[in-house]
Amino acid sequence: MFLTRKLEQLPRALPETIFASAYAPFSALLPHARAFVHHGGIGTVSQSLAAGVPQLVVAMALDQPDNAERVERLGAGVATTADRFTAAHALPLLQRCLHDEAIRRAAAACAERLRTRPATDRLVAWVESRQVPSRRFAQAARAPAGDTPPVYLIPGLGADSRTYREPWDEVPGAVYVEWPEYHGEATIPAVARFVVDAWQIPDGAIVVAPSFAGAVACEIANIRALAAVVLVASSPDPADYVALARSRRLRPFIPEAWLQRFLRRREGIRRQRYGHTPTPFMLALLNGIEQFSVCQLSFHRDMYEAMVAWPGGIAPHARVLRIHGRHDSTVRPPATADLMLDGGHLVIMTHARECVDFVRSGLADGFEAMVRRRDAA
Repeated sequence: MFLTRKLEQLPRALPETIFASAYAPFSALLPHARAFVHHGGIGTVSQSLAAGVPQLVVAMALDQPDNAERVERLGAGVATTADRFTAAHALPLLQRCLHDEAIRRAAAACAERLRTRPATDRLVAWVESRQVPSRRFAQAARAPAGDTPPVYLIPGLGADSRTYREPWDEVPGAVYVEWPEYHGEATIPAVARFVVDAWQIPDGAIVVAPSFAGAVACEIANIRALAAVVLVASSPDPADYVALARSRRLRPFIPEAWLQRFLRRREGIRRQRYGHTPTPFMLALLNGIEQFSVCQLSFHRDMYEAMVAWPGGIAPHARVLRIHGRHDSTVRPPATADLMLDGGHLVIMTHARECVDFVRSGLADGFEAMVRRRDAA
């Protein structure tokens, strides 16, 4: 059976065994189907799971590739993309849906789970436990645990709080922040003054910042008496940002707005092709591309110019600790770092476990003691 609102696209002479219609309710149709080939929209996926029918998901755009990957992860079907969909490629996938008992059992199990939905209060608790970082920020900023100082996890310029995925949620007092709406602040100190108010950063807080955002963290330390500044693949010295001049020369030739739109359209397909069994670097790269594709482009562009003009420096009383990848070609690695990792510029994501353990150790032992031990050595 074919369901399509564009019946004119089908061959005029269909075999008697094939029926075509512009509409049929999935809730009535799918329980009688042995397999279902569809585009991967969230409503269609949900109806398929509820019916327990094996799915061949042909993802095209938007959330569809992500939905397709989740169907495969559940074992309830198989997936491909529209640009790969040919008879030779699709037929073996469809045969798996029809004859693979593991897929059929997984699809039936999904239907059973949907039939036995949890009580509403349990569902609300589950949703609240998975709030987006910007909501967690609001909670953490108001009520850090016990005497633990708030640890502000600042994303890179042009990035967002998805920089700090698991295991960063293990950091006590973690405060996830997003860059506020940009109002034309033209210098790094001006941005720092703005975010200190927007994020309500108090004296005694700890700030973690990667890459160019480290410059903002240094300026925050000139405004607030921070307990510590943890620079990850970053530096208080503008001369260390060795890729800045090269990137600045290329920027006039890069159609950034078009690039953002292109990356958003290809996001799901990109993850489906490269994200099934990603290396830490590939996962970090995909994460960074996704963040750039939705960042405030004017803020991202203006901050490059602001970095060129930034004089650098940090308050003499500030406790600065540095985590760096020895293979970083964007920000020059220091001769000695408090934590030197075998990675590149994206160590905050590729080596998240080591970074988190370092921050937790600083919280447990005291960042002041860490700095004293380092300076004594």
